[in-house]
Amino acid sequence: MLSENSCVFTLKFLLVPILVCVWEKAYHHYTRPLVLTKNGWVRGLFSSDGDYDMFFGIPYGKVRTENPFGVADPYTIYDGVFEATDNTKNCPQLDDLSNSFGGTLDCLNLNIYVPRGGKKLPVMVYIFGGRFMFGFAGKFVNNTLYGPQHLVRYGVIYVVFNYRLGPYGFLCPGTREVPGNTGLKDQTLAIRWIKDNIEHFGGDVNKITLFGHSSGAMSVDHQVHSQPYELFQRAILQSGTSLFPFSVLPANNTLPSIIARKLGYVTDDVDKALKFLAKKNPLDVVRASVSIQYQYTPCIEPKFEGVENIITDYSLNTVPKVKNRRFLIGHTKDEYNFVYAKFPNAYFDAYDMFEEFLSKAFHLNETEMETSVAEVKRFYKVNKVSSQLRENIVNFTSDIVLNYPLLRQMERFLNHGSDKIYYYVFTYYGGRNLNQIINNLSTGGAMHADEVGYIYPSSVLGDTSSDDQLMVDRITTLWTNFAKYGDPTPSPTDLLPEKWYPISRDSRRYLQIDRETKMETELVSRIRFWKRFYEKYSTRIRLIPCVTDNCKLFKLQVSAAFLRVSQEP
Repeated sequence: MLSENSCVFTLKFLLVPILVCVWEKAYHHYTRPLVLTKNGWVRGLFSSDGDYDMFFGIPYGKVRTENPFGVADPYTIYDGVFEATDNTKNCPQLDDLSNSFGGTLDCLNLNIYVPRGGKKLPVMVYIFGGRFMFGFAGKFVNNTLYGPQHLVRYGVIYVVFNYRLGPYGFLCPGTREVPGNTGLKDQTLAIRWIKDNIEHFGGDVNKITLFGHSSGAMSVDHQVHSQPYELFQRAILQSGTSLFPFSVLPANNTLPSIIARKLGYVTDDVDKALKFLAKKNPLDVVRASVSIQYQYTPCIEPKFEGVENIITDYSLNTVPKVKNRRFLIGHTKDEYNFVYAKFPNAYFDAYDMFEEFLSKAFHLNETEMETSVAEVKRFYKVNKVSSQLRENIVNFTSDIVLNYPLLRQMERFLNHGSDKIYYYVFTYYGGRNLNQIINNLSTGGAMHADEVGYIYPSSVLGDTSSDDQLMVDRITTLWTNFAKYGDPTPSPTDLLPEKWYPISRDSRRYLQIDRETKMETELVSRIRFWKRFYEKYSTRIRLIPCVTDNCKLFKLQVSAAFLRVSQEP
């Protein structure tokens, strides 16, 4: 390319080189992908590692300065051409990967990855997990988790967005200005932006699939319960549902005062506490929130006239909007081992968890609890808790906390008219099992979040072996087939020779995803056991968590934190 000096030089002598110089500068400035959205022009980047375009940090909403804990405003018109090149604006949080605080309230943005040359492409919208406390769509410090390369190669548009977390996303004081579930409302705002604009990027507005993992899957489930079919058509829930114990809590109007006290302001007035916190540095608010060890979750919102709600009752008491929607739902083989893998064998010799975990899901009297513990131990062949029975204990805790609530939700979806539900269990153990890599664990099985490493290229993972690449190809083909066709195995291939059949009223067969895929029934006896158990104690199912001395496990850490902080001067 001609330098600026050469352009000046040719200006004195030749007309043609002048035109060449001007054209070259214009070409390199304007040939980046340019899209006209309803908010204005957006200019992205060409990818360097594939045939797709990238649009980073597109704003979809704006947090209100005077009320950063409340609902955001939709983003209006971009000033000129929006340069979609920055993927480092994240919401305030303590990141688990880097163990560092960071983020800004100017964070309601999304990243869009578009295969080149396509029209009417299916759209996959990811809601990340992270205990409603941390997570990011692009880059945080030097880490990335949710790269697009494995998905866009199959001709789908991939979108991932930020939403507010922790105190800014899930503070639930139940006031008119901050009723609760702000982070879920951010998600809804982002999904609406995508619905309104994705066709300008080549997307098909009638083929939008929401998918998420863990708290991201819980979020997808809440969107399924609250949003109309027209907003999205299909959903993938990976190890998450709104029926998990403690996935929804009552509103809590004491928490703003507790956080304010940690920052030096003493008041029992929730509105005064919120106004005080609104003026503080967001990272200071997050630090104070982390110090009291509060676990944020969605909550039951009080109803106010003119205020949009996401959750006004527990999922069991509502009708999910699933008619004609298709679902792909599943979990890993050893879900709860992500907790137990860190513990030495001696832990299991000294700790009997059966009563505690049953208390998590059921409100049982002393006689019922004694009978139930004996029944559950007998089924899982655990007469005495010991390190030798680690696998049986992992099966029990995985089933009661994660697996069976997911199955219960599948049944509800089926009963309320879901078109098809594809059920999977991920059992593969390899070099990209995400949770085990991040936490330096080695268990030989697949635990919570392990399948995520086979869906996304992530900076925290190393090289990919040939076996791992096969798993990457297999699971991303299944997921994108579902987004494209509503069927993860529309026709047999060398990669996916086994047909994946949806569940029915008579069958709970699932696809086992491993070095080979196959329809399996191994978990059916455990499914039947918990179905009978839930039917037996149907009037004892716990919705509101117990925080009294009568519930060992439910004497929540947050309750102790509340007591400790409230006694501080």
